[in-house]
Amino acid sequence: MKSILTLLLVYSELRCQLMCLEKRWTGNVDWDVANNWLGGSVPTIDSQVIFPLEMRHAVGLPPRLDQQRLMGMKLPNDGLVALPEDGKILVAANKGHFHTAVWLRETPFFWLDPDNWHVESEAVPHMERLPCQSDVVVLPSSSRTFSAKLPVSRDVEVQAVRLENENSTMARWEWRALRDKAEFLGSRFSVSYGALSNCKNCPCQEGDISDYWEEVCNVQRPKCGPQACEYPLKVEGHCCHYCGGRVRFSKKTLLSSATRVARNILAGYEKSLSWHSRQTSDGFGEILIAEKGVYSGSNVVLGVADVEAALREQNIELLSSETSGGPFVDHRLTMALAPFLGSFALLVLLVILVFPAFGYTYSQVWDAAREVGSVICIERRVNGHKRKSFAFARFENLFEGNVQLAEEEQEEEQASSAEQSSGGETFENPLYRHEKAIGKERKLLDTSEPVSLIALEKVLEVDNNSIEDIEMDIENL
Repeated sequence: MKSILTLLLVYSELRCQLMCLEKRWTGNVDWDVANNWLGGSVPTIDSQVIFPLEMRHAVGLPPRLDQQRLMGMKLPNDGLVALPEDGKILVAANKGHFHTAVWLRETPFFWLDPDNWHVESEAVPHMERLPCQSDVVVLPSSSRTFSAKLPVSRDVEVQAVRLENENSTMARWEWRALRDKAEFLGSRFSVSYGALSNCKNCPCQEGDISDYWEEVCNVQRPKCGPQACEYPLKVEGHCCHYCGGRVRFSKKTLLSSATRVARNILAGYEKSLSWHSRQTSDGFGEILIAEKGVYSGSNVVLGVADVEAALREQNIELLSSETSGGPFVDHRLTMALAPFLGSFALLVLLVILVFPAFGYTYSQVWDAAREVGSVICIERRVNGHKRKSFAFARFENLFEGNVQLAEEEQEEEQASSAEQSSGGETFENPLYRHEKAIGKERKLLDTSEPVSLIALEKVLEVDNNSIEDIEMDIENL
């Protein structure tokens, strides 16, 4: 009986090695990885280590931190710092000057994050990067720290699980025994072994996967970035804009035959293009082509054309082929300015068409426009300067040419030069009359001699015929 069970286990492992696809976990929480630290600065001797308060994952410390000697470590409120068995940490006294190392990541490592799983091609859609019920999951070795937040929308099935440093997969009971380990975050242990033994063209997960798919995209969408191509393709199982090309063929064509043709043709584009062949949920086959690095579109067009021509030569029935166009150019600024530019263009068009109809020539319209522009410029210039304040005062025994308003901060030398120039602002003193108005200057009272009532009356006599109306602007008084 034992020999029969042993043979069954050996057969099962050999069958899975030949037929099952391995999905390898790439989420790295190791201490010595530079990408995990702010500025790529891994802690060195006499460093102070700071972890985020809400880290929400585990961090694997190196075996011997006593050989490194830290100045301090601020631990997270929500998260784990895993020290290996028999590991040591040496924290020395604070000497004042030390290097600070800050851990970057503040979010969990999601099981449903496509970026946490290794793929051979960038053209693989997000859904197909995740482990399916026919796949074997490969987790980090036992000497490394592993941390993952399991799915919450539904239970996920896989074929088996093994560690990176082991050749054989875990038994079902061994995997279930890990459900209480701190490495797995989540309300429940939602990853289990499936009952699938042998299936061709089976779905990734059985049943309704709408909530499962929405959970995947909720993780991936914030990392999609801006649109890179003009006409993104709608690819089944992909959360972001898909920039690349696609060639679809009929259900009668074997996927292996189309894959072999595409592999031979696209070998010449190895440095610029990545590709992936698959069968969609409707039963049709397709070859997806994506560009490596920055999207330009030209290599995709050439690759799709060559694959399409090669498939036709093999008498493979093609349904369609399409590309996502050239690189996307952001026209949001142009769209924002379009109403203003359109209104101005419409106004110019009306001027050109309407005014000649009423008998105005273009030169008259131009002269009027220039005059309006000059008035606007003058108004803006006047409003931009500080307005002068005027006041009236009585000056006795002074000719009106000697009375002048000057700038408040103007020096005496500038005032004398401005008095001789035409720019001086002079005015007639309404409280003083000189010989220009009455022929000769009137003599006022002489205070050096006694003043009689008769003399005062003579001074106050006014010739009604010589009185001129004086208009005074008291707006600025």
